[in-house]
Amino acid sequence: MVTSIELEAQLDQVGQDAHRLRFRDPALAVQLCLDIINQAEEFENASRSLKNQTGRLKLQLSSLYIRLIAYDRALSEALEAYTIYEEIDLSSGVARSFNALGLANVHLGTYAEALEHLLNALRFATEMEDDSLRATVLNNLGLLYIRMEEYQQALEYLTKSLELASSLQNKEIEADLLENICVAYLNLGKFNDALAHSQRGIVLYQRSQNRFGEANALSTAGEVYAAMGHTIEALRYFQRSLQICQEIDFVQGTANAHLLIGNIELQSGDLDNALRHMVQAIEDAEKGQDTNLIFRAHYHLSNIYRQMENYQMALSHYEKFHQIKESVFNEDMTTKIRSLEIMHRVRETQQDSEIYRLRNVELTREIEERKKAQSKLERIATLDPLTGLLNRRHFFELTQQELDRSRRYDRPLSVIMMDIDHFKQVNDHFGHLVGDRVIVEVARRIQKALRRIDQACRYGGEEFAILLPETTLTQAEMVGTRLWQLVSRQPTVSGELKLKITVSVGVATYHQEGIIAVDTLLDRADKAMYYGKQHGRNRVVIYNQMMNGTGSLNDL
Repeated sequence: MVTSIELEAQLDQVGQDAHRLRFRDPALAVQLCLDIINQAEEFENASRSLKNQTGRLKLQLSSLYIRLIAYDRALSEALEAYTIYEEIDLSSGVARSFNALGLANVHLGTYAEALEHLLNALRFATEMEDDSLRATVLNNLGLLYIRMEEYQQALEYLTKSLELASSLQNKEIEADLLENICVAYLNLGKFNDALAHSQRGIVLYQRSQNRFGEANALSTAGEVYAAMGHTIEALRYFQRSLQICQEIDFVQGTANAHLLIGNIELQSGDLDNALRHMVQAIEDAEKGQDTNLIFRAHYHLSNIYRQMENYQMALSHYEKFHQIKESVFNEDMTTKIRSLEIMHRVRETQQDSEIYRLRNVELTREIEERKKAQSKLERIATLDPLTGLLNRRHFFELTQQELDRSRRYDRPLSVIMMDIDHFKQVNDHFGHLVGDRVIVEVARRIQKALRRIDQACRYGGEEFAILLPETTLTQAEMVGTRLWQLVSRQPTVSGELKLKITVSVGVATYHQEGIIAVDTLLDRADKAMYYGKQHGRNRVVIYNQMMNGTGSLNDL
């Protein structure tokens, strides 16, 4: 019969094996962990040391389930680790469990819960003066704010984490941080900063021979070049990423690389190569069981076939896109429901002893306070902190709902994209504080011009998007003109400064021409806006076959 010490050694060995397999075969790593954990849990009179080792492996198992996109299982394993560490009263284990619970909730999209657990982990790590754990938790907080599209806040956490990781010479965390910082800068439109951090991350991954990390970093760098319009460089980085993924048999990585290359080829007009890469993306995504990549690839295939004028195939792939997307949505809802049940167990574990001590009045007060905290966190998850407008993620959700309603009931729907002209000059000449005040004032004027049913969003930086339900193209043009007038005909005051601010406005509408994606509708308004910028700025432009180089241009 195996002894406690021998079982501990086996747990440690399995942990090392699972770590090596975490990228190449996470499913096998999970099975190895489960087999040895079952033995440990059946062991009678387990020592504190054995329980600690079991908790460590459960946290590793939680991380593996995240790689397998089984976020509810990741949450469950993190909870079981938390329960073990509470039982043996080990603060370091409790802290790491809070971190794992937070990270699982980040991936589940339950951001209020994620923030609560990660802040608990940060508090424990700070009290224990564990800088390595602090760096990890700060990185995960940065990831949380990236998911919430609060990129400036994300950078604050990520920068602090990078300082700690550098001081500890923890190259693994440092490389991951550089990757996350690159993503934040990319979404802020600060492409040079994004590239600088991306290149540093690639070098660190190469030095540590982490080829999985290198492949992901190359892919992200390619996305930065693509956003800058440097398609040749983007294609070069995507192809390098693809080559590495093929060499290490990383099918999810090859699927993503084929999809990105296919998009570049599509933009370049090489439809045959775009088709070849997108078909391969679906094949690899199916091997890796990545449904998100599968439905994205079907959407792009629909566009490729539409441009090839093969409308039957275009419709077939579009129907598959919607079918899989709906299936993913339903699976996500089921997963979130299961996660709520798991979180209820977390609450019970944390609060049972306290609740029994509270009298009814005290309990009621606590519930109300938590409701207020929950409400505040929900606002954080849906609003832009600078302007109070909707953030981009929530705006997309509302636009999708309105587009579905418009299609179902044959009702008009329009969108507006607005960008402050020459905003970089405001920041360069007067500083970012004045720039922020300009953005806040423009947001205030936008809100003043809209109806209660309209929705305004800070789309990114100095760009805004407006959703106009029950609004025809003619009516939307009137709204766009009113917005232009409110912003451009009155100076923006900041202290003693009076700044003349102008905006370029693009307007698009849904004409009931059939199935259309949210991205397509917003892209039309965006193209109209940029058409106006290219023709002198400070004007309203109506989208009209902009892809063919024509459009209705209204100078105001």
